[in-house]
Amino acid sequence: MKMQYENHIYYLDVAKIMVVFLVVFCHSYGHKTDFSTYIYSFHMPFFFVVGGIFHKYNGHVQFKKYYKQLIIPAFFYIILAVLVKFILNIIGGSDYYLSLKIDIYSIIASTWKSRGLPNVECWFLFAYFWSKVLFDIIKKINNLVFIIFIIGTSIIIIYYLRLPLFIGQGIMGLPLYLFGHHMSSYYKEHLNKSFKVILIPLLVLWLFLVNTNGRVSMYGINFGGFYDGLNVLVFYITALLGTHIIFILSSLYNKHHVFIYEINKSLIGILGGQRIWIIIMTFLFNYSNNGHIIESLFGSLLIILLCHYGYWVQKKYIPWSTGYR
Repeated sequence: MKMQYENHIYYLDVAKIMVVFLVVFCHSYGHKTDFSTYIYSFHMPFFFVVGGIFHKYNGHVQFKKYYKQLIIPAFFYIILAVLVKFILNIIGGSDYYLSLKIDIYSIIASTWKSRGLPNVECWFLFAYFWSKVLFDIIKKINNLVFIIFIIGTSIIIIYYLRLPLFIGQGIMGLPLYLFGHHMSSYYKEHLNKSFKVILIPLLVLWLFLVNTNGRVSMYGINFGGFYDGLNVLVFYITALLGTHIIFILSSLYNKHHVFIYEINKSLIGILGGQRIWIIIMTFLFNYSNNGHIIESLFGSLLIILLCHYGYWVQKKYIPWSTGYR
């Protein structure tokens, strides 16, 4: 058992749990509330940074591997959400046929619109897939000037045009992914040695920039409301500041905890399955994303637990739906 956890970075497990809770809480309590502006500034960028920290380049583009790990689970959760809504609409006496037609159309339309999925949170799995693929391509090219030119040009393109298949969101996350990979040794080895006194200055600067730039959205490819062009820079700085603040806070509890470790292994199930449980809880208990904050806090915890145990059922009986073979 000790060998299993040897050299494991415990505080990053804590950080991922903190942020995935904030993700589910925003979707449970209301993503249009004022405080969600602060959470949106870093909660999805955080996962791209973490992805870069742990990325292992094997000398080639691992398209097939990433497809199995991310795209297949994404379609599984999308189809499952459609089926769950269809069944609940039949039970509830709603127009299930019209709802099914809308969901099927949404799946087809989302391939070129990059939005409107029946299980909307699955956008991240598609975008994360593209970031990983693009990262491998960049590592294979290994020409800094060309890479900077391509990334800069790509960001200009997605600033004005919406690309299909959530490629734009993947491009938006790529600089964060690259940053995480470049800083991986620091986050793996040296963060606990850094002075915690920088937390307060970072927090003040982060709050100032969030208030300056306003609401952002990786799903909507919205870099914020600051001056055109500069908002892109402010978006990335704010995202990295928020991510680093989470890392510092989580490093205060740099200990092994079995449950935290196990929850981390089901993050794809939580990110992909949360919408399904929100649909079910809304049907059964009139659970609302405009409800009371205490209700949403406990509801978010319950959703995370349900997704976690559901993921392990999937892994045992239908492993292909989790990205495992």
